[in-house]
Amino acid sequence: EVSFDRLIAQINFLNPLEALGLYVKNMFMFWDLAIVYPSEESLFIRLIGAMVLLFLGGMFIREKKYRAAILFALCFLPLTLQLLPLGHAIAADRYMYLGYGGWVFLLCVVLRRPSKIQSLNAMLLAFLMLVFSLSSLRLSQYWTSTQPLWEYQVLKYPNHSMAYVNRGVEYIKTHKIHMGLKDFKKAIAIDHHPMAYVHLARVQIQQSQYNKAVEILRQGQIYHPQNIKILNNLGVAYKKLGLFDKAQALFEHCTKLDSLDDLSHINLASVYIAKEQFKNAEELLLKWQAIMPLHPEIKLLLGNTYAYMKQYNLAKKKYLQVLAIDSSHARAKENLKKLEQIEIKK
Repeated sequence: EVSFDRLIAQINFLNPLEALGLYVKNMFMFWDLAIVYPSEESLFIRLIGAMVLLFLGGMFIREKKYRAAILFALCFLPLTLQLLPLGHAIAADRYMYLGYGGWVFLLCVVLRRPSKIQSLNAMLLAFLMLVFSLSSLRLSQYWTSTQPLWEYQVLKYPNHSMAYVNRGVEYIKTHKIHMGLKDFKKAIAIDHHPMAYVHLARVQIQQSQYNKAVEILRQGQIYHPQNIKILNNLGVAYKKLGLFDKAQALFEHCTKLDSLDDLSHINLASVYIAKEQFKNAEELLLKWQAIMPLHPEIKLLLGNTYAYMKQYNLAKKKYLQVLAIDSSHARAKENLKKLEQIEIKK
């Protein structure tokens, strides 16, 4: 998924044309959604949607009076068809709800009976809209809950590893750890999916089984030696084991693989803090704070850095900024209490 934060980082580091080119390249990667999960329903919906898009394009050229409404619908329809990178699921994902805003405007256009729209065209548009809506509602039972969505996909396409990975993630969220681990292992057995290694290792890290996490990620590294998520999580496991030099080397390698990956730089800054290289941490975090000013973890680590440097006023300021972004941030609240205790002792 190409986030807006990442796009901002691209614009900060690259010139606008390079940033736009990279974004468009990433966007077209999402065309494989219908191929990875070639369900009859999603292909049918996309076919009907494509017909509606063509119809609307001609309508937009002819109907100057209604261009604003038609343009609104044209902007929302690609979201409905998942042609834009606003999700990482299949065509039946809940992001399809976004597209229904456009139909209200189109319905108004048809009801107003514009002079240049022939009755036959209006009927054709109404028919396409009706078929599209009914076809989409056919999948609505899978939109309301993510877990049934992936259970459906696992049942229908048992040899697609990503379905197992996503269902496993949902199992972990609902504390069905054993079932989640089983799905991750199944995904690995199918095609060594990199995210299966990552999520399997994260469970081990959460359970403080750091050596097991290292073993899993090292195995994943054999099949995906340049996968940034595997390398980042391996670095986290090394950091938890106190192997700071190994962790630093991995995070530095990740920043070279992708200079725009915020997580790699945040992890690198956390190692600098662990090694008491506070100036290096401050320099790196200030650079990324300028790029992503609303990123709470960057501000939190900056607060930690200032606290270790005994610049308590700056630390307090950063923790308060974190809470301004996320009022429920537990670590920022905890660190603020620690600062208050230090002030009381003084």
